[in-house]
Amino acid sequence: MDGVRIKKAKEALAYFLRSLPQESYFNVWSFGGDYNPLFQQSKPYTDETLKEALSVIQGFQADMGGTEIAGPLTQIFTKESLKGHPRQVFLLTDGEVSDTNHIVSLVGENSKLCRVHGIGIGEGASKALLKGCAEKGRGRAVFIADHENVAGKVI
Repeated sequence: MDGVRIKKAKEALAYFLRSLPQESYFNVWSFGGDYNPLFQQSKPYTDETLKEALSVIQGFQADMGGTEIAGPLTQIFTKESLKGHPRQVFLLTDGEVSDTNHIVSLVGENSKLCRVHGIGIGEGASKALLKGCAEKGRGRAVFIADHENVAGKVI
């Protein structure tokens, strides 16, 4: 992810975060060849946590290597959900993965624990991956072309 795509991913993520309902909990995981959560545990959605997340997101760079999604998804799925707060995963990527079938199966195996949505950034985003994850994860898939407006697609 670089140039316009990292910019669009950060913009889409900021829209998602700003539109969370009150009483929500959230976390942001960055991934590539490695992965990192913003918080060790999901945090309540407050002005402070939103401000912190938006600040960190603005510093995101396309410097984490390839599109390795299995690791962070496995970590997310193995964390216990907060009671009364259904888990929703929004997977933003601009790339292809070598293990699409494995990722889609992983999402399907965990579909009772959460809902998974796929957001493809740019023309290179894997339609098979994102549509497959959305279908198995009981979510939706959206694709944002390089020339398209992020807000209209995210909303």
